[in-house]
Amino acid sequence: MYIDTDFPIRVTHFGRTTKTGKWHGAEASGTHLLIYILEGSVKIMIDSVTYDAKIGDVLLIPRNVIYAPVECDHISYFYFHFNAIL
Repeated sequence: MYIDTDFPIRVTHFGRTTKTGKWHGAEASGTHLLIYILEGSVKIMIDSVTYDAKIGDVLLIPRNVIYAPVECDHISYFYFHFNAIL
């Protein structure tokens, strides 16, 4: 995936959170979402493909793409919602 850096990247919100289990059903965000995993692991479905993500992994979920945690015992991560031209 390519981000056009000739246009501004605007972070709309960010933070750190800890979750267990399926913390939401399938949804899509109106912004791009970057997740950096600090602790634990998650099996996550992004656009109908399932990924296993663990400590140190980064997930980039483009806006309007459906994603859902499938399986998670415990996870802590930073998240960044942002607008940019991809």
